[in-house]
Amino acid sequence: MAVTTSQDFTAILADIGVQVSYYAATRVIDPIYGSETVTLGTVATKTWVFRKKSSDIELKKWGIADIGDSYIMTPTTDIINYGDRIIYSGETYEYTPDCKSNEVRVGGVYMCNYYTLKKVAG
Repeated sequence: MAVTTSQDFTAILADIGVQVSYYAATRVIDPIYGSETVTLGTVATKTWVFRKKSSDIELKKWGIADIGDSYIMTPTTDIINYGDRIIYSGETYEYTPDCKSNEVRVGGVYMCNYYTLKKVAG
């Protein structure tokens, strides 16, 4: 059996990764009124695994409810925060507090990050 390394995800990115436009968000909360201001940074082009959610039915019949309209998988060096936006194929998605994330580990090796996203435009 082959040993799993973090380079295995690099091979996956080469096979099924796509280029997305990524905007990091800066969130500032007013200390007096509590209102939030979100500012998006400049665009960065990233190669990530991006998939749109195709159906609720297949997952729900097995008792799995995935929150989000799409998901991405990023290298371990790319971390997404609330408010960050991803644009792919003319559609805009955001990582919101309702979305889920986790570190994907295979054989105890930290391979990549998984994030669900909410569609906000497009």
